[in-house]
Amino acid sequence: MIAERVRDVMSDLFGVPRDAIDAHASPKTIPQWDSLQHLNLVLALEQEFEIQFSTEEISAMTDFTQVVETVEQRLAQP
Repeated sequence: MIAERVRDVMSDLFGVPRDAIDAHASPKTIPQWDSLQHLNLVLALEQEFEIQFSTEEISAMTDFTQVVETVEQRLAQP
């Protein structure tokens, strides 16, 4: 499941337990999620799913739910 893979990436990257990554996880709830770590998250997700995000998609990834939706949309594209 995509959400679980995203949760694993975020947990590893931010150094927090998997259960700390819920639907509302965001830079407001995870102190480690700063601008630099956001870029590292984007790179980690691009590597994990073998995709590339646009600048607009990167900016839209403001919480866990948006990250998952963005990954799903990118994977659905040919």
